[in-house]
Amino acid sequence: MAKFQPKIYSLSTLNIRQHFNSDYRFNDFRTDFSGESGSGKILIADFIQLLLVGSRVFKSGTEGVSNRDTSGLVLKNGGGKYGRGYIFINIEIQSRKYITLGGYLDTTSSQMQFFIIQAGYDFDETLLPMNEPVFYKDLLLDGQIETLENLEKRFSEKGYLKGVNNKKYHHLFLTTVYSP
Repeated sequence: MAKFQPKIYSLSTLNIRQHFNSDYRFNDFRTDFSGESGSGKILIADFIQLLLVGSRVFKSGTEGVSNRDTSGLVLKNGGGKYGRGYIFINIEIQSRKYITLGGYLDTTSSQMQFFIIQAGYDFDETLLPMNEPVFYKDLLLDGQIETLENLEKRFSEKGYLKGVNNKKYHHLFLTTVYSP
């Protein structure tokens, strides 16, 4: 029997332009995106790249009229002054066992803040997989989009959420997903 290979199970957005609040579940064999020009197809690849490399080295897959950076990804509130949003992926690291890797964005910064959701409270060496993936509705607190700091304090529905720096995020990602 072949060894299980980790895979991206889904991608979710919360308050992100052109995708709003969405959960995209990826097929095991094929994923196609179709739509009109400007509908956000390339943003899907941009989101995955952003979560894998971070906002400091992010380079959009499209060459448009202006550079695409992370500062314009979040939708602003009704007054048009401020906004916050989340992009995250569920990685199936074993059959029906998931970890969630994500990024928090707000309109006051061009830097994304990484976070991880796992089954255990210890974020030191390897991540403990959850029995269920996380979806955008799981990140809403009382129907609201909270800051990462507030979400970290109150999130406990499916696992433990913790904001982490770039180095720790990538270390945990590599040791959990690509460990022999």
